[in-house]
Amino acid sequence: HAAHEKILFEKLLLEHLNRKDKPVPSQPMLTPVILLFTPSDILFLQDNEALLRSTGFVFEPMGDREIILRELPAVYSHLNPEQAFRMTMDLIRRETPKTDEERLLLLATTACKAAVKGHDRLAEIEIRGLIADLCKLKNPYHCPHGRPILIRISQKDLEKEFKRIV
Repeated sequence: HAAHEKILFEKLLLEHLNRKDKPVPSQPMLTPVILLFTPSDILFLQDNEALLRSTGFVFEPMGDREIILRELPAVYSHLNPEQAFRMTMDLIRRETPKTDEERLLLLATTACKAAVKGHDRLAEIEIRGLIADLCKLKNPYHCPHGRPILIRISQKDLEKEFKRIV
């Protein structure tokens, strides 16, 4: 999880730095999704439409309480579109990013939410791909939140753990 989170964060950060005020690349959905919201949610969406679009979500109002979600950020293409949209909406609702530091925190949280989870099963080719991508990073040792991705254990410490050395 931490390795995938770091890889996604670095991609999002690079896109953010290269694009400045341009939106995150989005992925058109084959079948748009209609989402139902409360009236207060609709007001929030209207007030924050530009910010949501900059994160890669493309949607249109549809009546008083619904929207049609047409595109989602490419980094979320493997997630449930409704879940990804509501998650991002909740992140923005909790704290709308105003500073560069807050935008970086939103990118880190976005990467964390989109990364594989501990219970997800990966094929060997996916694992090898993650390791290859991780090795390409300048700093592959910590996730965006500071947790270690890699640790070094000496032969001696490993033997101690298995009671081979006292």
